[in-house]
Amino acid sequence: MATIETTTAVTASGSSGGACNVTAPYFCNTHTDTVLFFRKGKTFSNCPISRSKKGHSTTWSAMSDAQAKDISTIDTLDSTAL
Repeated sequence: MATIETTTAVTASGSSGGACNVTAPYFCNTHTDTVLFFRKGKTFSNCPISRSKKGHSTTWSAMSDAQAKDISTIDTLDSTAL
């Protein structure tokens, strides 16, 4: 009998000002290198990257295991826990 492997990937996203439903690191859909950690129940913030330094509204998407970077390989960590 052949073994079939399946995965159940949880994809989560939210917009600035909305409530986070899944605790995870999220990336800005406009600036994909900008990663922030959001906790369930907290409000998604604006992306901090903008010319006005006030940030911009965005859609945040949870990072998959394939997208996640090993913290030991990151020289400077630009993300913050919100």
